[in-house]
Amino acid sequence: MSTSSSHQENPEPKKVQFPLDSTAYQILDEIGFGVSAVVYKAICLPMNNTIVAIKSIDLDQSRADFDNILSETKTLSLLSHPNILSAYCSFTVDRHLWVVMPFMSAGSLQSIISSAFPDGLPEPCIAVLLKETLNAMWYLLCGSVNQLRVKNK
Repeated sequence: MSTSSSHQENPEPKKVQFPLDSTAYQILDEIGFGVSAVVYKAICLPMNNTIVAIKSIDLDQSRADFDNILSETKTLSLLSHPNILSAYCSFTVDRHLWVVMPFMSAGSLQSIISSAFPDGLPEPCIAVLLKETLNAMWYLLCGSVNQLRVKNK
């Protein structure tokens, strides 16, 4: 009886490449802002009008240096964990860095907690939230980010 090993590891699903051109996106609404960035809800036209979030960082207003921002953005696009919001791609438009990310229709965790639990989270919810946060931190601390930084250099 012949035995052959037909078991193969499943490769990671191939990442879809989002366009690196601002004309491929249509801005719909401003959904958030900070000191040096604005977040927009947009659609990616060539990707069947996929809804995305675009964080537009004003490089003239940002206090971090461009190389550091670019490195962090590239690292973010390589992360793959269910509790970490990754980036599809990033590119510059004039003096702005656009970071294209999944659109989170329910909003930020802060906005969800504020609206659903105005008097604070019950302890069981806090436990689940902390557990999932620690899972993401474990992923980052167990070499994922360090390995990715080595790949980026």
